[in-house]
Amino acid sequence: MSLVATTLDQLCYGALTLEQPEKGYRFNTDTVLLAAVIRAEAGDKVLELGCGVGAAILSAALRLPQVHFMGIERETTYAQLAERNVTANNLNDRVNII
Repeated sequence: MSLVATTLDQLCYGALTLEQPEKGYRFNTDTVLLAAVIRAEAGDKVLELGCGVGAAILSAALRLPQVHFMGIERETTYAQLAERNVTANNLNDRVNII
């Protein structure tokens, strides 16, 4: 992973802990709104293109426990952080990052 300073931040009233770059793109209100409007039912699969550190899909995964998620991120640093965030939040069984 590239050497980049990160912070550990909480989202969803502390239910998620996310590691994200200290500088650059960070999750914001749009992230929370995106996660809130995802409609899916048990057994559905949801794809997010350009998932960053995974804030939106991880938030949605908390809200939709019977749905599987895949995030695709082309920036290596963000993809690696997203993978770490999936593991740190114990969502490896339902969230995959490419």
